[in-house]
Amino acid sequence: MKINDLENYGSARYTENIPNWFGNLEFVSGTIENDYQGSVELVGTNGEKYYSLSYSYGSCSGCDAWESENLSSEQIEKEISDLIVEYSKEEYEKLLERLKENK
Repeated sequence: MKINDLENYGSARYTENIPNWFGNLEFVSGTIENDYQGSVELVGTNGEKYYSLSYSYGSCSGCDAWESENLSSEQIEKEISDLIVEYSKEEYEKLLERLKENK
């Protein structure tokens, strides 16, 4: 999926901001579990590098770590950015296979 299509893939907390924060990335696969609490796992490429992004979230300040710390949007962007992991092409392909198996 292209990053700008996240809203068509499923909504989860903070995914609405990802296209603005990381517009140069193209997510090609992933899982989004959304409810009051959930998780996001995305795998993508920018054509030259391969990466993944995984995080969990809660629905309120009582169960969302970033909100409980009163982080601003900019601070949350930094937190999420720090969670992006770069992979070799081989590792990336293994991640894609694992995601396909888990669907």
